[in-house]
Parts: sequence; structure tokens; C-alpha cells
Amino acid sequence: MRFIERIIMGLGYHKRVHLLTLLSAILFTAAGLFFQTNLRLENLSASNFSKHLNQFSPQAVSAVSRASKAVTNAHRLQQQAYMLGFWIALAVFIVLTIIIAITMMKTRRGEATAYLLADRTKTDISLQSALESLIAFVVGFSATTLLSLIHTNYFSNLIAHLNRQAFARKFVALDGLKLKAASKQLTKLFTGKITDFNLHGLLYGRGQADHLLDGLSGYTVTFAFGCAAVLLIHFFIAFMHTYRIQKSL
Repeated sequence: MRFIERIIMGLGYHKRVHLLTLLSAILFTAAGLFFQTNLRLENLSASNFSKHLNQFSPQAVSAVSRASKAVTNAHRLQQQAYMLGFWIALAVFIVLTIIIAITMMKTRRGEATAYLLADRTKTDISLQSALESLIAFVVGFSATTLLSLIHTNYFSNLIAHLNRQAFARKFVALDGLKLKAASKQLTKLFTGKITDFNLHGLLYGRGQADHLLDGLSGYTVTFAFGCAAVLLIHFFIAFMHTYRIQKSL
């Protein structure tokens, strides 16, 4: 019980530093959801594009091979770009967390010294600091998640729109084939063929509309990586800092 009380008191006493953790959690959560949603959208688009092509004859697909390969490669590069974006966001979050953890322990030197003199263990002191920061992260993650759930349609449509734009740019940059030219080639597939999708659905691997997702994706993976980073980094840095203080006593 005393341990929980110390955590609650620590959150209030060190609220300025914990506010930095909360803000970094909001930014990381937003970035994580953005990249993970785009990644899932690209995975679904690429899968649907392949399924759509299979509905045409091999001869028809061969006649538009340049356009179809350009679409497939563009989806693949987009998948790689969004995955890389997520790892970069995680790396930036880890760096920020390290800076915040170091700053926090500098402000808690007197507190850590008092706990050591009161026969608190290094693990106990470090765990308190780590759990305080974890709570701040969870609050930031929860606030961002709640906002995204309230405005699910808006954010889903926005990401779908940005995803289409990024795909079109990657398509042109990759093959040098303009989107209009590729669309004209792919239109030949529909000659004398009845399908449950149109050219837009074929090109982007989607249906008549772009609602492949009911909402954003990546909540679990973003939360898991964020919690692990905050907990481990704050515990390790607090433990090392407390160890140095103990050696100097």
C-alpha cells in the first residue's frame, strides 16, 4: 500500500517531467496508428489486387503486364515505407524516453538518496520511477485512442486519401509510367468482362469505395512497444542512477 501511495505522490510531485512522457506518448501513439493503419491498408490492397487479377485470363493479364507489375511494386514499396516509418517513430520515441528518464533522475537525486538511507532497495526505487512513467504513458495512449475512436470515420477517410496520394506518387516514381497511361492499359481488362469491381477497385486493390477498414489499426502493437520501452528504459536508468548514489554514500 505504501508503494502505491509513493507512486501516486510521485506522479503529482514530478508532474512536469511526467507531462513530457504523456506528450511523447500522444505523438508516438498517433504516429504508430498512422503507419500501422497505412500498412494494413497496403497489405489488403495488394492482396485484393492479386485476387482481382486472377479473375482475368492469363492472356489478358499478360497484355497489361507493365501496368500490373507497376501496381504490385508500388504496393510493395509502400508496405516497406510504412513499416520503416513505424520503426523510425519507435526509435525517436525511445530516444525521447531516454532523455526524459535521465532528466527525471537528475531531479530525483535527493529523493533517491532519502529512500536509500531509509533502507529502500535499488529495485524498489527504480520500479517506482518506471511505474510512474508507465502510468503517464498509458494516460497519453488512452487519450489518443479515445480521440481516434470518437472520430474513426474522419481519420480513416483522411488516411485512405493520403494513402491513395502516396501510392500514386510511388507508382510514377517507380516505373515512369503515368497513372493515366496505366489506367488506360488496365481498362482493356474489362472489355467483354463482367466483374464486381471497377477500374478504381482494380488499381488500388479496393472496391467501389475505399472503406477496407472499419477503423484505425495498430493499437495493440503500438501499446505493447510503447509500454515495453517506457518500463524498461526508466527502470534501467533509475537503477543505474540509484546504484551510483548508493556507491557514493
